[in-house]
Amino acid sequence: MDYRLPHSIITKSQLASLQRELVRLSTAKTAKQKKLSDDLEQFLAMNRIGTITAELQKKLLTALAATAKNAPQITIALGSLPDTDERIELITWLRSQIHPQLLLHIVQDSDVIAGAVIRTERNVYDYSLHSAIFSNTNLLAQKL
Repeated sequence: MDYRLPHSIITKSQLASLQRELVRLSTAKTAKQKKLSDDLEQFLAMNRIGTITAELQKKLLTALAATAKNAPQITIALGSLPDTDERIELITWLRSQIHPQLLLHIVQDSDVIAGAVIRTERNVYDYSLHSAIFSNTNLLAQKL
């Protein structure tokens, strides 16, 4: 079964952190006594999981390991980093349009004046103003 990821978990490192927290939970009794992270609370709520049994814990760890291994990952380079609301909007759109378990890595790149450079496993899509200007230098020189 594929589990849905909350919008707060967008990177492989956040997914690994969620896995480590699940490993630390040994029984359902312990899970109730320990304070869970917001990410784990959101993950459990989003997937309608109440009590974490030892069997469910193993299933969740297996599913999260498979997600970390198989989920598509996109890297987006932007001129400035998005705030929390923008990041949530971006991951919501990407997960609804591309893949429900997509992982996203956002980096800041000063060469990206405006727009974005999007990298997937196999392709790079450069939608930056920097690229548009420098790919048309001859046209720009003619216009000037």
